[in-house]
Amino acid sequence: NPSNGIVNLIFQSSITSDVSVEITDVWGRIVYNKKYDSFNGREENIIDVSAFKKGVYLLSLRNKKGVVSKKIVVY
Repeated sequence: NPSNGIVNLIFQSSITSDVSVEITDVWGRIVYNKKYDSFNGREENIIDVSAFKKGVYLLSLRNKKGVVSKKIVVY
């Protein structure tokens, strides 16, 4: 998932749960964090990564059921 400035994040949940979206760099430092309290439904979010340094990042989406992670490459 290469990006030159914008990441489009779309997710949905059929259960009500707190949701956390986090982007970390290769050293595990959190460079982006957003929380949704008692989330249920569909969310479309644009994340501006244009200020991030070039490199590889990990986007993680967490709720009470688990974690889904995807690699992001910023160039």
